[in-house]
Amino acid sequence: METVRERLIKFLAYKHLSQGKFEHSVNLSTGFVSKVGDSIRANNLKKIEVVYPDLNLSWLITGEGSMLKGSPPTILPVASYIRENLVNVPYVPAVAKASFVESLYDTTYEMDSYGIMPEDGEDLMSGDYIVYQINGDSMAPNIPNASKVLAKKIPEEKWEMASGVIIIVYGKTLTIKRILKNGLFDGNYLTLKADNPEYGQFQVERKEIRGIWKAIRIVSKKIF
Repeated sequence: METVRERLIKFLAYKHLSQGKFEHSVNLSTGFVSKVGDSIRANNLKKIEVVYPDLNLSWLITGEGSMLKGSPPTILPVASYIRENLVNVPYVPAVAKASFVESLYDTTYEMDSYGIMPEDGEDLMSGDYIVYQINGDSMAPNIPNASKVLAKKIPEEKWEMASGVIIIVYGKTLTIKRILKNGLFDGNYLTLKADNPEYGQFQVERKEIRGIWKAIRIVSKKIF
């Protein structure tokens, strides 16, 4: 049976809101969404209703009725999709690469979000995942331009074991590449390459690396 928290997360996914943006917009404490239990206090419900008058509070608390007030039958197919535990994951669109790099590890930086259907073994609520939009054709044809890729953060103490396709921040650069050789254990560098043969390979020293995410799967891509 769905919990109040799960229903609230569905509403945020429908609105394309991150938990942080929702909490800020309603003037709720940071982490409110993740701490929601079996009910929500009346004063907080009132705050939510003022900012999001289309949300059916009865549905939120009891699960009965439609998510939105006065929802016509045509909204049911959308609700059916959202019901499959769609989770908002921090999203880095191509146009926001620079600001993401500049704000890396800044806890006050509010990111966009992208709704993802979790697959087996993916704890998308853990805070370790991002969705990254590809910019360019260096990873084509495997990962075309404008594709959105789900990736999981690799802790620094496990960088030496990283392999395959990664998203990496080094210096002021954010890119997605394939690890050709991981020399962090004995040589203090990574050798990276593009899948597109028109691009070459290059090395990144460990001291330049600021973050690494393991590319998990493509969640959206265009058909050309």
